Amino acid sequence: MLAAITTVTFIIGGIFGGIYLISFRRFLKRLKTDYPKMWTDLGKPEFGEDSSAGALVATLMFLRLKDPKEDADLARAKKQTWRVFLVGVLLMGGGIFLLLLRFIVNFFF
Repeated sequence: MLAAITTVTFIIGGIFGGIYLISFRRFLKRLKTDYPKMWTDLGKPEFGEDSSAGALVATLMFLRLKDPKEDADLARAKKQTWRVFLVGVLLMGGGIFLLLLRFIVNFFF
């Protein structure tokens, strides 16, 4: 039973991880087209090979910040992208926890 729950948790976490990547890519495109100054300030992050890791990390930090000067569309896009990221991380973390729990139960009992 625990094996099935662990597998389902990993599958759902993987799905949310894919949704996050799609959402993050859309967010970066929106920044580039609609908010070029913010996009430049973040180091011109791109999704894929053309981007530096520092620009992507800066963008992840930008998702967490609340700026009173942002318009409603940008704030909604940031919130949606960040929520999908958190759900995916929680599910994958839960899957890892269940996997460790399953290992401990099988190993010691």
